[in-house]
Amino acid sequence: MKHTVKGVLNCRLDLNEVAAAAGVGRVTLVRIESGDQSPRYETLVALAGALGRPVADLLAGEPVA
Repeated sequence: MKHTVKGVLNCRLDLNEVAAAAGVGRVTLVRIESGDQSPRYETLVALAGALGRPVADLLAGEPVA
């Protein structure tokens, strides 16, 4: 999942805005990004919704564009 949040940053989206749109904490996204935490399925769904992407894109291991 690390690539997902890196992809968010590469898209120049604000981490705080993504966290708010997904309904998850900014710290949670930072932990996922650093590999310290694995996201729950619900978190993946929320992130995908906030990014306007299918969950499969987040699981592909490629940065989100």
